[in-house]
Amino acid sequence: MNDAPALTDPQLRRAVETRLGWLRQRPGWVFWRRRGSRREYAELKRIWHILSQYPWQVYPYRYGRWQRVQRIIDLGYPSFKWNRIYDTFQLLDPSTGRPIAELTARSCTLPKPSGVLRFAGDPHVAGVYTPATGGNDALRLALSAFADEKVIFAEALQIRPGRSTTGDSHRHNGQLLADDERRPWIADHPDRPKHT
Repeated sequence: MNDAPALTDPQLRRAVETRLGWLRQRPGWVFWRRRGSRREYAELKRIWHILSQYPWQVYPYRYGRWQRVQRIIDLGYPSFKWNRIYDTFQLLDPSTGRPIAELTARSCTLPKPSGVLRFAGDPHVAGVYTPATGGNDALRLALSAFADEKVIFAEALQIRPGRSTTGDSHRHNGQLLADDERRPWIADHPDRPKHT
């Protein structure tokens, strides 16, 4: 990948402009009454900003965790079972395979449980991702999984390469690895964990 911002690609720029234009052309009172449309427009503004600032980079990822959830059955003591949870994905360093950051996976289009994706942005704050084989219609906004969503969502309009952030979403690798122990990744443990 080159170091030019992702929006220098004319096809990508046209695809994002088309989506933004479609949202702007909808009748105002109908459009703004629908909460989902308002959120979609705000996400597209952040996607545009991030793609205009950052180049695409290719990262391996893991998607989906095992998580212990309490069973509803009342036996006089707590009983837990393991469920698959697909709420976050983890970017991995391409050369070492170590975790870099964990991001939210709302309306995720990534193949499960692992693979390669294109990512533009600051992995510790926010970014735009798409499957490595995906087209420009599969762009999604991802926010840090370890920070207040409202703060990071607002900050996504201000991130730039080389500029420090105030979102306080950076976590130590030890904490990421501790999460891996409590909530193992499905890519690493395809079968239901045995320990409780």
